[in-house]
Parts: sequence; C-alpha cells; structure tokens
Amino acid sequence: MNRNYEPVSALFFQTVKFFLNGKTLKYLFVFPVLLLGALAVYEKFYPMYGFAETANLQIELNVSSILTLLSVLAFITTEVTWQSADIALFGRGEHSFFVPRLNKKYGLFLLVLAKMTLFSLVLAGTSVFALTKAFDLFVKTFVFPVQIKAMLVLALFPFFMIRTGLCLVGSVAGEKIGLFQSWQITRIFGWGYFFMYVAAVLLPCALCLSCTRLLPQSGIVTNFAGYLSVVSSGAFQGVYLVQAFARAKKDAIL
Repeated sequence: MNRNYEPVSALFFQTVKFFLNGKTLKYLFVFPVLLLGALAVYEKFYPMYGFAETANLQIELNVSSILTLLSVLAFITTEVTWQSADIALFGRGEHSFFVPRLNKKYGLFLLVLAKMTLFSLVLAGTSVFALTKAFDLFVKTFVFPVQIKAMLVLALFPFFMIRTGLCLVGSVAGEKIGLFQSWQITRIFGWGYFFMYVAAVLLPCALCLSCTRLLPQSGIVTNFAGYLSVVSSGAFQGVYLVQAFARAKKDAIL
C-alpha cells in the first residue's frame, strides 16, 4: 500500500465529516445561498452574452454583466472559503448565520491568495515554457500552438496552488507560512494529495459548470447550481487545507 494513501484519504473523509454537520452548513451557507439566488436571477435578465440580430447570429458579450457576475461570485467564494477554514480551526462564531463582510482577516486572506496565484501562474508558465522548448529541440516538425500552451498552464496551475495552500490556512490561523515552506510540508502527502484534491474539488465543479453552459434553457436553476458548485468547492478547499495543516502540526512539521 502507498504510504501516502492513508493520510490523504484521512484528509478527505475528515473534510466530508465536517460538512455532515447540519448546524455548520446552516451557519455557513444560508446567507451566501440567498446571494447566489439573487445572482442567478440577475444573470437571467442580464446574461453574459447574447446573439446579435445579424444573418449569422454573431455572439455579443455583455462586459458589464460578466464583470458583475465574476466579481460577486469571486467575493462570495473567497468569503466562504475563508470562513470555512476559520470554522474548522476555531469553531462557529456568535452569529446565527455567516454574512460575507470585509475585514482585516479577510483582507489578509485575499493578499495571501493573490500571492499564491501569482506564484503558481509563474511556475506553471515557466514549466510549460521549458517543456515545450525542450520538445522543440528534439521534435522540430511540431510547434505547440499558443492555445495548447495556455491549456497546459491551466492544467498545471492547480498543482502549484494546492502545494502552496497551507499559506492560506496560516493567514487564517495567524501563523506566517511561506510559499516554499508550504511546498516542503505538503511533500509528506505525495501526489495523492493533489489527485484527491482534483477529484473531490475541481472535477465536480467543472462538471456542474459544464452543465450550466450545455443547458442554458434551464435558466435560473442551472445558473444557481453552477454558482453553488463553485462556492461549495471553495468551502471544501478551506476545510481540506485545514485538515492538512492539522496533520502537519500532529507530525511536528510545523
């Protein structure tokens, strides 16, 4: 048996167990779900794209709707991710429901997330550049299109994000964890850590979002399901990373 299998599977089941608590779900999701419902209604009346009244029905993007939808969804998702990690670390607060809000702790969380994102994009881009250059040296008859390179960068991006993910938990816990420190710590989980993350978090989210675009006629309900999948993914990530943080503490790595 792979020595990494047991701790990685433990992280997953501990995270699932966290979300089996009805009181926690009620506290964490009631208000965000109301906001997502309003966002789904907004998209119904102000869609992100439409068809111009031309012979070939050319698609027209609604830039203001795109910016509004992405900004609000990003705000709700990051808020729920931050709060889910906070609950997993310290328990629920005094309020009956979690209301997304701006404060210093959330600002620090966003700052660390931005640093992780930039770091991961640079590493993913550098890795793809090096790999494609090496390939070009040996196989001169094929040149990677820009679109393929971009897809490779997006494919590698989650790997670097999850390896630096303990930085986010550190920002919530009040402990400074550097990017390279997180990278070193997550080595104990091996590749199973990343693949579990992709299977449990990214894949369901991607499938639901695909359904949203494949079945646009479903309107508000489908849009709402897509938004909820993104926010739920964020919540799962927050708790999942806390379990990894706790495991590292237990093993006296942090």
